[in-house]
Amino acid sequence: MAVMYGLRPTEIAAAVNLTKPYTTEDGVTIKALSDPDNQDNYLVLGDYTYFTDTEGRKVSIKTGGRVIAPIPSPEMFNFLELKRPILPEYTPKEGSQPRTVAAGFNVAFSKHIKAMGCPVTQKYAFRRLYNLLGEKYGVPVELRARMMGHSAIVNESKYKTEGIDATLEVLKGVAKLPVPLNVALERLTALGVDIDSPEAKLFLRVIYQID
Repeated sequence: MAVMYGLRPTEIAAAVNLTKPYTTEDGVTIKALSDPDNQDNYLVLGDYTYFTDTEGRKVSIKTGGRVIAPIPSPEMFNFLELKRPILPEYTPKEGSQPRTVAAGFNVAFSKHIKAMGCPVTQKYAFRRLYNLLGEKYGVPVELRARMMGHSAIVNESKYKTEGIDATLEVLKGVAKLPVPLNVALERLTALGVDIDSPEAKLFLRVIYQID
């Protein structure tokens, strides 16, 4: 979940549509993540986690509720088996306060990924990976920042792609993205394609969403 949605560990505990659909105030229904017919796989976070402190007070997440799209990689999504989401079990210790409850959950998260033999145990490495993959797949920085729950300025200052290997990974992904319409027309014409033919117009209209 942290890899595909760029979550802070505690935010996983605020997911509200893992096994049941969520309906917005405007009446829009977002399907459950576990729904096999759900192709968008949007994740909805509520303002609070599913657990409370020992005095029954709600524990909020840092950025408030939001909706997040996963990294656009169906292969990775299926590999991580996210159609079978399971919330981690967690019970705050006696006398825990909201802030320390969140800290305790982060500790539990770290223990869990170590037990799984994960090669990376720094929790925010997953958020950085989400940002890197989002950049690779062409997701605009403003949208990446919104889904990660911070500003574009924070995204550029704390999650900016650094290093030659990371930059090459982004460039490889960007190189596979669709080219602008005018560039496509020039390349097709150079290849001898009749861009005025009905078939070519149909393909271009579908690909570039031309009216």
